[in-house]
Amino acid sequence: ILEKIEGRLTDLNNKNTLVLIARALEESSKVQVALTMDNGSSYGKTIEISSKTQQYEISLQDLELVGTVTLPRPYPSFLPYYFEHSNEDKFDISRIEKIQISIGPGLNLEEQQKSHGVAIQGIYLK
Repeated sequence: ILEKIEGRLTDLNNKNTLVLIARALEESSKVQVALTMDNGSSYGKTIEISSKTQQYEISLQDLELVGTVTLPRPYPSFLPYYFEHSNEDKFDISRIEKIQISIGPGLNLEEQQKSHGVAIQGIYLK
């Protein structure tokens, strides 16, 4: 998202909520939404998405350190799925580089065996 926020970095400090407009393609689904900083640290939260298109608001204050997926995935797989780091930096909105959306974190073993899908209409900061 660097190119999207490049000219608006001074506006970022006035933002305090991450808004996701989405729906689950099944009954419901848990989705982790995270913001990744320039040092590879990701801060996110897992939310439950219903099958009806809705706006989901996540306070930036509620974001917690989560695993950063190594993308693009190397082939053959020789790197771990999650980027290993020991960063202890706090979340800093002025250092975000990308959005990471994951289905899997927060799911128990039974839920992991089910089919999951999410339709995302938009994401923005307010």
